[in-house]
Amino acid sequence: MNKEIILVFGGESTGTRIVTECIIKTGYEGSSKHQQPLDDENVKYSEKMVYRRSFPHSSEWPDTDAIYERFSKLGYNIRVVITTRDWYCMWRSNERNERKHINEKNRIEVFNETYNRIFSFVNKYDLKYMVMSYEALVYYKHEYLRLMFEMFDLKNTDLSELNLMDGNSKWYRPDVPIKGEIC
Repeated sequence: MNKEIILVFGGESTGTRIVTECIIKTGYEGSSKHQQPLDDENVKYSEKMVYRRSFPHSSEWPDTDAIYERFSKLGYNIRVVITTRDWYCMWRSNERNERKHINEKNRIEVFNETYNRIFSFVNKYDLKYMVMSYEALVYYKHEYLRLMFEMFDLKNTDLSELNLMDGNSKWYRPDVPIKGEIC
């Protein structure tokens, strides 16, 4: 059996956690939590692993070259799932979570840098990847996951118990105040 790792990369508040949980349900080992078991150098590796990383992570840009080198040297086939979300909702979610490293003035620059870094990484190493939309996930739910996983050769798994709720609609309500300027 070939060793495989799926890297789940995306901007903060784009669904990296829920996508990672879904991949774990297909038989991959990993965690959707902030601290990743694979961050521990003494971790026990398995044949199928998933590694989640938001961009930025803990106020820093992940070292994607180091991530690639580590898993490549261990003989893993590396694939990437890139999560996306409506940027207005990302903005508002970051604002609500008071992410200190993303202030009102540089949020769009951070979003641009996030995806520049992720796609540069994928292109540099010519990795197989797919983009998963938060909106499609919450609106089409399990059918979307089934189709996306089928396209990425992941085991079809019953994910009906997952609570896939719409986290965007609250940001479009007129009674939710905006802090600062958006444009």
